[in-house]
Amino acid sequence: MKHRLIALHNLRRAFPEKKMEELMAIAKGVYRSEAITIAEFFSLPSITPRNLHEWVDVEGLEHYREAISRGKGVLSIVA
Repeated sequence: MKHRLIALHNLRRAFPEKKMEELMAIAKGVYRSEAITIAEFFSLPSITPRNLHEWVDVEGLEHYREAISRGKGVLSIVA
């Protein structure tokens, strides 16, 4: 309960124009996202090279390969 009140207080300071119902929905979404992240964390040991494609989407791999072939460095961004 204490953490929920702190979250709502912080959201109220960040978004003073929003109604309490909106702030509660935002907080609920954050907690839901955290729960999913924790569940995925415990799934990490089951990821293998064979099933990696089920967990990861790679875009722009051709740019990586081209840069490496030219001896250039690569900056990767993940989310």
